[in-house]
Amino acid sequence: MRILCFVAALSGLFVVACGSADSGSSAEEDETLGKSHAATVRACDKTWNAALDAAQNNAEIRQSTATYTGCVKAANDAALPQIRKGLPGGLRDLAEPATARYRAVNNAVCSTLGDASASFGATMATIALTACGAETEMDLASLIDAYVKLGVKATPANVGAEERKACYEVFETQTKTLTSDIAYVGAQIRLLACLEEGITSIEPSLTSAIVHNNARPGSSSSQIGPDLHAQMNEHWHAADVLCSALTGSVTTPTREMYACEADARALLSKLVRQGVR
Repeated sequence: MRILCFVAALSGLFVVACGSADSGSSAEEDETLGKSHAATVRACDKTWNAALDAAQNNAEIRQSTATYTGCVKAANDAALPQIRKGLPGGLRDLAEPATARYRAVNNAVCSTLGDASASFGATMATIALTACGAETEMDLASLIDAYVKLGVKATPANVGAEERKACYEVFETQTKTLTSDIAYVGAQIRLLACLEEGITSIEPSLTSAIVHNNARPGSSSSQIGPDLHAQMNEHWHAADVLCSALTGSVTTPTREMYACEADARALLSKLVRQGVR
C-alpha cells in the first residue's frame, strides 16, 4: 500500500491520506525478501495510521511520523544486500553511498519546502518537515519495489497524476509502435526532459515563497533562484546514481535505468508541487 502525503494549501501541513553482501541466494530466498520488503512497508503503514488515529496532539503526530520513517528506512536498508547482488563485483559498494546520497538530497529539498511553506516558523512547519521525510523515504521504497530484482513481481512507482498526464501519456503514445532500442531510449530521454522542465517551471513560485517568508535573510530572489535550480540538478544526479545501483546498470545504460530516472524525477515533481500549494 502506498501512503501519500499532501500539502494543505493554507497550512502547508503534509496531511496523511490514507546476510552477506556478496553471498548467493536462491530464487526462493529472493522471493521471500521481495515479499518481506513489501509486507514490512505495509506493516509500517498500518502501525502509522493507527498511531495517527490515536494521536492527541502535534507532538504525538510528529513522533508517530518519525517512527514510521524509521520503520520504512529499516525495510529499505534490509534490501541493500539484494541491491549489491545486482551490481558488478567491483562496484557492489555503490549501494550504500548511492542510497545515502539520495536521502541527503531529499532532506535538502524538504528543508527548502519548509522555507517556502505558508506555515514557516509555526509549529505545523515542524510536523510538515517530519512528514516530508516520511514521504521521501516511502519514495525510495517505491523505487526499490519497482526496480530491484526482489524475486517478486515489480510494483510500479507511484508517480503523480499530473506528471502522468503531462509527460508519461505522451511517452506511452510515442513508444507503442517502437521496435528500435535507440528510438525507445530517445523517447525515454524526452520523458526525462519533460519532467525536468515541469520541475523547473515550479522553481519561481518556490523562490517567491522563500523570499516572502524571509526564510533566508539577506538573500534575494536573484540569489535563491539559481541556488534552488542547482539543488534540483543535484537531486537529479543523485537519483541517476541511485537508479544505476537499483537496476544494476552502472556500466551500461538500460531501459530500466532510464525508466527509474524518470520515476525519480516524477516523485520529486510531485513532492515539489505539493510544497507550493
